[in-house]
Amino acid sequence: MHSESSTTPRDIFVTTRWTMVLSAGRKSSPHSDRALAELCQTYWYPLYAFIRR
Repeated sequence: MHSESSTTPRDIFVTTRWTMVLSAGRKSSPHSDRALAELCQTYWYPLYAFIRR
């Protein structure tokens, strides 16, 4: 377990926006591509930080 001081705001997982997840999983379209890009941008660093720990 890590102390609060070991996390930064970028490490923390934000609340999942399920409408965005569902939109990203739909057939490729400008809207689904945008949703997937936003999910990747939002979650890549928290996932990276989690794996590095």
